[in-house]
Amino acid sequence: MKKLVSLLMVLAMLLSCTAMAETATTEGEWHDRWLPTYTYSGETKLPEYMNTESYWPIVKEGYEVTLKLGIVYADTKTEPAKIEEMWLFKFLNKFTGINFEYDFIPASALSQRKALVFLEELPDILLGYALTPNELVTYGDVDGQLLDMVPYINDDICPSINLQMKDANVRQSVTTTTGAMYTLPRVYSSLDTHAYGNAEAMYVNTEWLAEIGLEKAPTTLNDFTAMLYAFKEKHPDGIPLFASDASADVRTYVYNALGFLTSTGNDTGSGPALRNGEVVIPAYTPEFKEALKVLNEWYVNGLIPQDYFSLDATAADAMVTEWNWGATNKDSLGGFLPGGTEEEKQNAMWKIWTGYPLTSDWNDTQAIPSYSLCSKIGGVAISAETEHPELCMRLCDFYFTELGTVYMHEGPANGSPDTLGMTDGHTVTPDWKITYHDNVNNRWNGASYTHMVTGPNGQLFGHRAASLYRPEEITYFRQISIEMSGYEPSPYTLLKENSDNWFKMAKIEGFFPYLVNGYPTYTYMTEEVALELADLKSVIDPYIDSEVAKFITGLNSLDNYDKFQSDLKSMGIEDMLKIYTDLYVPAE
Repeated sequence: MKKLVSLLMVLAMLLSCTAMAETATTEGEWHDRWLPTYTYSGETKLPEYMNTESYWPIVKEGYEVTLKLGIVYADTKTEPAKIEEMWLFKFLNKFTGINFEYDFIPASALSQRKALVFLEELPDILLGYALTPNELVTYGDVDGQLLDMVPYINDDICPSINLQMKDANVRQSVTTTTGAMYTLPRVYSSLDTHAYGNAEAMYVNTEWLAEIGLEKAPTTLNDFTAMLYAFKEKHPDGIPLFASDASADVRTYVYNALGFLTSTGNDTGSGPALRNGEVVIPAYTPEFKEALKVLNEWYVNGLIPQDYFSLDATAADAMVTEWNWGATNKDSLGGFLPGGTEEEKQNAMWKIWTGYPLTSDWNDTQAIPSYSLCSKIGGVAISAETEHPELCMRLCDFYFTELGTVYMHEGPANGSPDTLGMTDGHTVTPDWKITYHDNVNNRWNGASYTHMVTGPNGQLFGHRAASLYRPEEITYFRQISIEMSGYEPSPYTLLKENSDNWFKMAKIEGFFPYLVNGYPTYTYMTEEVALELADLKSVIDPYIDSEVAKFITGLNSLDNYDKFQSDLKSMGIEDMLKIYTDLYVPAE
């Protein structure tokens, strides 16, 4: 039934996609097409003031209901007085019927003031507090200060959130071990709009490849190493593999080749990973020694920079810009294109193509751990003491609708009635080019459009880039904005002339076919376990960091690897491993 409703909605939207502001006959009719179809079942008891006839307004006419919003704002870009006059909150007040009061915390003071907020009466909704999994457990499971959202997630209160939470991986990312949910995530529609793998990317200079008789980058660790030696022979003044601890740490690329499904945040091997389906700490395994052997070989023989551990990010980026390298795992290469003209930059860009995940003598599978579709959690929470939990949840639901997806990022469409005369809005053309008209008109005198119109703290939660309600085959990046601009949507086409598109195309070939589930991005633990883990990490992590660097540079011989392992055991690494193992829940 839901699929039928979705298809009917799609048909209605596509038939009306060229209708603009002048076709609206009643206030709100223009934007209603991008809100969910709402039918109240009568099974959920709702407050008398909540509208049950349609999705908006939420508060019936004749009722005055106020929510207090606790907002962490980017104090370098805006100020509290401007936030109260911001377009988004004026728009929400006008069409939801909710009145707003505000508590403000500057982002620069969040770390000092966050704990203090929980010693006082909380605002109804907390926005931008960047609550960590441990804090969600502490303030939710332990202290009972945060609302458990689970009882309120249904089609009568928040149909879009309810639909989003049918994705088991998304739901798992925001659910504590008690089964409670104290926050909502920022969710990307699919990996192609978000990320391509949580291990290091790899790019290879195809001109250097051709010089050594190869068309594409190797797919085994041995062949990859042989490629680097060949680069060194052909280009003795170049860098076979540009990498650095500060800017482009290549270590997880090697760990991945040994079968460790792990992320860029685990460069020393001290964090959790999966290997052959089991939870491991890479640095506490026999196979990790083989990875260190490879990295030591690369370092000693000049296949990677000799100042790998001492280069700062600025110096490293300068070396990338010289483009005198055969391969690099430095991402965002479009920002380092050489040459003065666009043609020169494009010609340089087109010389770079993808590397691939590697197999090795210890691993026969090309695989990369993928990002969670939840790119952020902890951006929103609701007070357990609020008098209006259903209202808070319905307001949060807006951020998962098609309208919310656009309005929290781009603001209203140029020329639409939703601008309220406060902004010139945005336009997206059928070839996916966006214009923020306030920027063109210098309406804000150089201030950030998004921080003056749509949000004082960036996107905190909600659905990103597409639609929960449409069939997958017509769920396109920014398609709603294209519709709002008066055009029919069309599939997004990657253009090789665009540097971001070019490197995205490389990643799609080099990473998409190999994505698998890794160790969960977000895990929840009790305060007691969190303290135990923190104590263990305070001793073990610095030791691993130091010893791994010594093994790679040769300051410590790998003949001492067994002592390294016994030291880790004496420090309690097996207790750490047990914690990570107990926390692990395989993705559904």
